[in-house]
Amino acid sequence: KRTWNQHYCELILFKQQHGHCNVPQKRFHDLSLSNWVAWQRAIKRRNTMRKDRELLLDELGLHWSWVKVRHDYWNERYSELLRFKLAHGHCNVPRRSELGSWVSWMRQRRNKG
Repeated sequence: KRTWNQHYCELILFKQQHGHCNVPQKRFHDLSLSNWVAWQRAIKRRNTMRKDRELLLDELGLHWSWVKVRHDYWNERYSELLRFKLAHGHCNVPRRSELGSWVSWMRQRRNKG
């Protein structure tokens, strides 16, 4: 079982790799980290989070509102898709990438109405 500090260090690494702390809740290879981030948001909502931990997560740039996270994530993926289309002339992104997973998910949602 990972400690709070271990998860926090993993979140730092995630931010270094992705430029943000918006760990996807689904279709992410490390559900432990995404569950931990979701749990931190829940603790904050209940006003039971230690202030030192809240400050560390604030400084790292964790968004506390999941609605904001979803909005930012959608905008980031859409911008990435536009860049992909400019570079390749199409939107057929390989499904093994984070962008490809997002494009597949968007197509499924469109097909479901």
